[in-house]
Amino acid sequence: MKKLFPIFSLFIGFIVIGIISCGGGGGNNISPDTSDKIAFVSYRDGNAEIYTISSDGSNLLRLTNNPAVDRDPVWNPDKTKIAFTTNRDGNFEIYVMNADGSNKVNLTNSPDFDCYPSWSPDGTQIVFESSRAEGWDIYVLNVDGSGAPYRLTYGDGDNRYPCWAEDWTIAFSSNRDGNYEIYIMNATGGGQTRITTSDATELYPKWSLDSLRILFVSNKDGNNEIYLMNRDGSNWTRLTSNPEDDTKPSWSPKDEAIAFETYRNGTNSQIYLMSNTGQGQINLSGNNFEEFAPSWSSR
Repeated sequence: MKKLFPIFSLFIGFIVIGIISCGGGGGNNISPDTSDKIAFVSYRDGNAEIYTISSDGSNLLRLTNNPAVDRDPVWNPDKTKIAFTTNRDGNFEIYVMNADGSNKVNLTNSPDFDCYPSWSPDGTQIVFESSRAEGWDIYVLNVDGSGAPYRLTYGDGDNRYPCWAEDWTIAFSSNRDGNYEIYIMNATGGGQTRITTSDATELYPKWSLDSLRILFVSNKDGNNEIYLMNRDGSNWTRLTSNPEDDTKPSWSPKDEAIAFETYRNGTNSQIYLMSNTGQGQINLSGNNFEEFAPSWSSR
């Protein structure tokens, strides 16, 4: 993991001298901070495990140690817990653990697949996708275990990859109209509105801190690339341009930078970083292991 240190320092230097322009968080510069961490999945120890690392490249910590697949880590708002997906009980379930990897708790306990968690702004609920009905739909659960998960989407097609905004709006992908497009809805499932209308596939929406913009992935130009748009679906800006797939973006805590998963270095995915305008793209992983699904703390 030592390869991360000089690479990340170079990235921080780029930011300080002004590569990054105004982002959703107001354009403040990022400084190396050991409290600002990135959770990610790596095969460096033989199977998919979850790790964290400080944004200055220090404090690498392995959080899971299980022969099962652990994936989709996402931080709660106060950085004390991480929700994730695992099949350690035979099928994929939503778990939550402390930020140091302790106290892992199964929140779903369903015979079906439950995946891709996202925290509510106050940290009391998690929205997730589930196959417990016909196809994939989106549900909400209470983190304290009270009540049954509440279903938000119904009808034709699959509804997947939910992401909660600071204003409580939920973005998600659905193929109910034929191909996967980005939709938004309120926290109880009302007001479901399609905001993209392309002939391509749009996946993995991620809200900016001010709830006004959305990062997402589209293959409209031939392969998966990362784009940014307004919350109404207008003003698309392409941030990556590579023959290989770029996917699963994650905002930094102040929206100044973006971590993402890419296959541009060969068959194994790697985690890259870039500015919020797509500049300064560098390899954070810097190894030959498969690493993916980055999640910046508090996002």
